[in-house]
Amino acid sequence: MTSFYILTGYGTFEYATQAIRLGIKDYLLKPLETQALYNIFQKEQVFIQKKNHNIREYYAAKIKSILLGEQNISNMQDLFCLPCFCICDNGSSPQFDPLYQAENVYSSIKTVIIPKNNCAYLAFCTSSPQYSGTILKDLRTFLEQTLGHQENAALTLCYNNGFVPFSEINHIFQQLADHSVIRITHGIHKLYLYHEKFSATDTHWKQLAILFDQFRENYMQGLYFECSELSRKILNDMVHENIYECQLQINHINQYLSAVFPSAVKPMHTAAAFSNFFEQLLGSLLNQADSEELDIKRVLNYIKKHYTEDISINSLTAEFHISPNYFSSWFKKETNIRFTDYVTNLRITRATQLLIETNLPIKEIASSVGYFTASHFIRTFVKNKGITPAEYRNQMIKERD
Repeated sequence: MTSFYILTGYGTFEYATQAIRLGIKDYLLKPLETQALYNIFQKEQVFIQKKNHNIREYYAAKIKSILLGEQNISNMQDLFCLPCFCICDNGSSPQFDPLYQAENVYSSIKTVIIPKNNCAYLAFCTSSPQYSGTILKDLRTFLEQTLGHQENAALTLCYNNGFVPFSEINHIFQQLADHSVIRITHGIHKLYLYHEKFSATDTHWKQLAILFDQFRENYMQGLYFECSELSRKILNDMVHENIYECQLQINHINQYLSAVFPSAVKPMHTAAAFSNFFEQLLGSLLNQADSEELDIKRVLNYIKKHYTEDISINSLTAEFHISPNYFSSWFKKETNIRFTDYVTNLRITRATQLLIETNLPIKEIASSVGYFTASHFIRTFVKNKGITPAEYRNQMIKERD
């Protein structure tokens, strides 16, 4: 929707009322000052951002209700999207800012991201059903740019080969999630176009990837006996299928495991090395009872010392030798706040101090408090403070003066 303004030298009431009836947003009189024009652009920018936010929220609410099975999808044939399933194996929060640039190129498309644990449902949504190969190619470019961010080193994206009606997205998202296990044996930090089926020659790779994925899920929940059984199956399958002769896939598996278990993994190429790896992890689960004696002060001191680095739940659990799932619930119980929110609060508190006490550029402040990009920092700051870092700095300066 376009906003129209009239700039004129005629200031009669009759002209103004006629303009309002025609839907003109404002009636401006000559001479127009530069500041007035700047204010109009600022107001329009806020209006567009709010409008896009409301449309995204509308689409997100529809998608969430569909995924939860709460929505009657028979009346959604006029809504379409390109679905993508995102998964980050190191437990960090991915940087999705490049995906919003699609809205600047195609005004009818809105980017919707619904996070869930270490994954996210992504959808480029629209009410227009027809899309060309050029548009799909451009959207792929935005996905590739997202993978290019430094903090997305453990991110993998699986996307559909075309736009689908909202009535089909539950099924498509499930297919993409199932397909995402391919990253374990074929490489994380990649963009995968969904294929209907694995080729017959890849069946054993998919089975092995599923076992690794199940092991990770059970380990996160601290389930020792389930992990023990899965590790036995994995080791047997790797020997039976001659996996150790496939060096490329072994490297991909090592890459995946080093993202999930950063301090427990060194490059492994033999059955003995993988066996020792699983023994170490199973031992950490057996010793988990001892983690109940973990001192919260020690953990908080560690976080305060490292919060400006690439800290995550996985790095904390590796440091203190407990499962991520147990650590998350334990930390929330001890502090009454989620780990990610606690780290964010530390970073934003330090950032506000630097904004007030120094003249450092926003980009440098973002980097010094643990954000790889200024855009990610600004988005998080606005979410917590309601204004941008620059606005916060100016506000504090005015109050001080």
